[in-house]
Amino acid sequence: MKVVSYIESIIDIHQKIYGIYFHSNHREYIQDQVNKGIYAFQVIYVDDFRSQTKEIKNLDYSLLKSKNIYEPGGEEFFNKIWAYDGKRFQWTDTETLIFDPSKIRDIKLEEIIK
Repeated sequence: MKVVSYIESIIDIHQKIYGIYFHSNHREYIQDQVNKGIYAFQVIYVDDFRSQTKEIKNLDYSLLKSKNIYEPGGEEFFNKIWAYDGKRFQWTDTETLIFDPSKIRDIKLEEIIK
């Protein structure tokens, strides 16, 4: 696997789970930023009939924290929320795109070894 394939697969999974279409220019931006060492992004999207990305913002991976919150209702479940500054938990998984730096490092090492 190449890093580009890993990045595309994470974007594709996010797109499938949350129903947000990623424009090709946003995909290219994310690819470029991950190659520069940015591993977390805020996904700002238009929520209409067909949700699609409006903007992608870089996040500081080292400040990210998540916690599960209990959402009571007809089907009770736990939902993950994120703090982008390490303090204020207010963003959902839908708005948060994360890449595993250790996975990227492993892929790069594997490419070097081959």
